[in-house]
Amino acid sequence: MRYLLLGGIVSIIWAKLVPAPLFTDPHPMQRIGWCETMEHLGINLFAQSNGISFVKLRDGFPETWLGVVADQTWDRLIYILGVDSLSIRYARFFKAFGYWAPPSYFRSPRGLACDSTVFNNNSNNYFVYTADYYNNRIVRAYYNTADKEIHFYDNIFEGTLLNPEDVACVLNPSGGSYMIVADTKHHRILLIQIAVNLSYSILMTYGSEGSGVGQFRNPTSVAVVPCRDSIGYYRIYVVDRDNFRIVSLLYVSASNSITWEREFKDNALQAGFQSATSNPYYCVYVTDLDREKIWVFTPGLTELLYT
Repeated sequence: MRYLLLGGIVSIIWAKLVPAPLFTDPHPMQRIGWCETMEHLGINLFAQSNGISFVKLRDGFPETWLGVVADQTWDRLIYILGVDSLSIRYARFFKAFGYWAPPSYFRSPRGLACDSTVFNNNSNNYFVYTADYYNNRIVRAYYNTADKEIHFYDNIFEGTLLNPEDVACVLNPSGGSYMIVADTKHHRILLIQIAVNLSYSILMTYGSEGSGVGQFRNPTSVAVVPCRDSIGYYRIYVVDRDNFRIVSLLYVSASNSITWEREFKDNALQAGFQSATSNPYYCVYVTDLDREKIWVFTPGLTELLYT
């Protein structure tokens, strides 16, 4: 009787440890990826993904985060509620956002940015800005921690942008945040201030078509980070695709001015620079699509460390 009881307990524990498989035919599967979705569902979870952003969620489990991916081919966002627990990263769910009707539909969403700023004293919302390429606008949506859904908020800069490819944001210590937009076909970037009540204004535009200082040819990506050694100073990195270079700009909030700091150019004119990212404490990472590698620089592009 003791052995039967022990066997029953072990069976119950094992059943609780091992979740029910997603598929049992032709064989049990606990996890599903690209090959499985193509085989069993006939679709990809993602198609062409041009943008991704993560933000750590506040006032919750300390290792909970939100990840958002722009699915350019299917004109939608895929968002993931993830958890890092005991050195294991897993997703609580995958969901999609995007509708085939105005006003919240996309036409080739490209770069995006998650903003952790608290707007309108609502700490449940995290805003997500997406460069809506063919609609020539930035879509503002927000993730709500109460219902765990992304909701449409509004469209901004319609009639101002021409094929924007990327957007970035950073906290403004005085309240609200700064947003940078790569206005690709106008060969410039926009610097925007977003107030705590979600109103916004363009602080300045920077750039024109060309290959000299203060000029771009089809900028595809932007990143913005505060300078850790100077309050009110920010570095803005721009991928200047058709000039085969990456540019570091310095923004001073007190004077509302942008200066050209330095550039790194591939003189062989072979690099397919596409996107850049950074933070105040680490390096600048730039993707090279044509040569399938990543270029790594020190802050401010002062030194190329490795590829």
